Formats: sequence, C-alpha cells, structure tokens
Amino acid sequence: MWTLLACLHDFPPGGSDKCPCASVRLVPDTALLGSYCGHTRRRGDAVGDQHNPEQGRTFKWKARLLEQVLPMGLPVVTLAATAMAGVNHGYAKLYWFTIAGSAVLGSALIAVNKDKEKKTLRKQAVQAKTNLAMALSGAGQPLMAALTAVSAARTAPEARAAVSVLVNRTVAVAKEACGRQTEVECRTRAVFYRFVGDDLQVEYCEGRQGEKPRDAFFQNGTAHDIEAIRTARGRNALVVDDLENNPPAHFFDPKGRKYKAFIAAPVRTDAKSFGMLIIDSDKAFTLSDVDTGYLVLLASIIAAGFAHLHSAEQADEDRARLESETARLESETARLESETARLESELKSYKRKSSNGTVVEPQIPPRQPIAKGEDPDGQLVSES
Repeated sequence: MWTLLACLHDFPPGGSDKCPCASVRLVPDTALLGSYCGHTRRRGDAVGDQHNPEQGRTFKWKARLLEQVLPMGLPVVTLAATAMAGVNHGYAKLYWFTIAGSAVLGSALIAVNKDKEKKTLRKQAVQAKTNLAMALSGAGQPLMAALTAVSAARTAPEARAAVSVLVNRTVAVAKEACGRQTEVECRTRAVFYRFVGDDLQVEYCEGRQGEKPRDAFFQNGTAHDIEAIRTARGRNALVVDDLENNPPAHFFDPKGRKYKAFIAAPVRTDAKSFGMLIIDSDKAFTLSDVDTGYLVLLASIIAAGFAHLHSAEQADEDRARLESETARLESETARLESETARLESELKSYKRKSSNGTVVEPQIPPRQPIAKGEDPDGQLVSES
C-alpha cells in the first residue's frame, strides 16, 4: 500500500524516461493527448516506451490499475477499515484506523494527481496550438504566394507550372513542421502522390535523402495498393502511430520498414480526388494530433491549387472546342458563299439581253407528245 502511494506521490506530470513507474499515467482511454516517456498517446492505442516497446506494454496493466481500480477501491477500503475499527479495540483498532487513513490519503493523492493531469493536458493543448500557429505564420507567406500565383494563372500551362511550385513548397513545409511536437528526435519524410488515371504515382518527395518512397500504388495491385487508393479517394486521414506493433489490417509486411509511423491525408475537394499527402517518421509515436491537423490543412492547400488547375484545363478545352467549332462554321460559311456565287453566275449565263435592253429568258424546248402506253417520264407501261 505505502509503496503504491509513494509511486503515486512521486509521479511527475508528463512522464519520464528514467523510471518505468514514472511512465504510467492516469490518462482516460478516450483521451487524445497523453504521453508515455514523452510520446503522444491517441485513441487508447497500446503504447509503450519508445526505447523499449515490450517493457512499455508490460506496464500497461499498471496504468489500468491506477486509472480504474484504485479510484473505486480506495473508498471501499476506507469504509471497510472504518467499520472494522469500530468493532475492535486496542492495537487492532489502531491498525484498522491506520488502514482507513492510508486509504483516505491515497484517494486524496489520486484526486490531486488527476488535477495535475488535467492541468498538464491543458498546457499541452495550449502549447500545441501555439506551435501550430507559429508554424502556420512561418510557412504561410510562401504558401500563400504560391497559391496566389496559381490563382493568377490564365492558361493551363501557367497553372500547371504554378501548381508544381505550390506542391514543392507545401511538401517541404510538411517535412519541416511535422514531427516536432514530441521530445524524441526523429527524421521525417513528406511525399505527395497524384492520381494518374486510377493509379497513384509519386510526384514529389522531401526528407530522408537516400530513402526513396514507393513509386506508385496500382488499382489492380495488392491489398496495400487498394487500401492506399481508397484512403486517397476518401475523406478521412489515416494515422498509424506504431507500424511494427499496431499496423493497419492491409499491411502484410510491417516489420523492417524504414518508417515506423505515418499520417496519410487525402488531397481532394468535395467533387474530385487529386492524390494523397503522406508524412512518415523513422520512430514510432512521434507524430501527434497537431501534425494530423497540420497535414490535413496542407493537403487542402494542394487540393485548392489542383482544383484551379482542373478549371484552367477545362477552360482551355472549352476554348479549343469553341475555336474549332468557329473555324468549322467559318469554313461552311465560305463554302456557302462560294456556292451562292456559282449559282448567281450560272443564272446570269442563262439570261440574254436584247438590243433594246429587255431580258429574254432562255427558251425551253417543248416536250414531245406522250405516246400511248407511256407514262409522263417516258417509261413504257403495260395495258391492263
């Protein structure tokens, strides 16, 4: 009992990588923020020490004990010990009073620790919002300049060149901004895949030189390929905190990959999907919810650029079709004018002027009398 209370009392908010006991935190299963040895915990996933994941998982049952059993068990112990103290005398009564007091003290320490935890989470949320605001303010100007250049493009070639610059800057910003919310040093890589037909093909990559990303995902490929394309066509980001120990169902070979965590955000508008923006890290639990929101925002910026490019390409196609139809109508008009001139010339050739200026129409030779048994067109008919 006293060992457990001492562990509760000495536990520092935010965790520590020096003591395994200090890595256990009172974090609800539904909490989005919580840390084990400085790592971000999300959606109640099984988390452990980044430096020793197996050791971290062995202490998971302790976290369950601290956050569920003790808050309910200590009041019961207090009531039971008080009742036993009431029916005993002497040293036995003192013993049960000591147990009841210890239980009350434990309940108080748990309440204090929960209050510290709430304050720590609020502080982390404020710090995360501050970091995101600073990242946006630092990267906002070049991104907005690139997006303005896309909007100012009047033709598809101009828009295509401006979108290429926008993609390069956005991917570079994603690589620099994501993975900086935890205390663990990590190397990140940002990749943009674009739809070419029904397949996803890599268009730009930034980070971790020498580690080339996969070239493409094919519609008729493996389950991994199909799931990647489904994510790109969907509306929700895919977040994987620990690829090796908690991979998605479609990952058939999560072991041995150079990246241990990743976030994939679809690049799309309401009507059309353009591709997928991915940020990955070489260490697990180093991409936070702030990174997820940031990546979704960057994916939306790329989608805005591609939407304008799509509109410019449609405008160029409509313009080319209109010009082609105009040229066809002009050619048809010229042909009709030529035919009209020819008919007028032929009409004039049939007209003759007399010496006094009167116009004499050409004489048409009369038809021969229709013989018996012949129709007006000169065909013989049989007598009925």
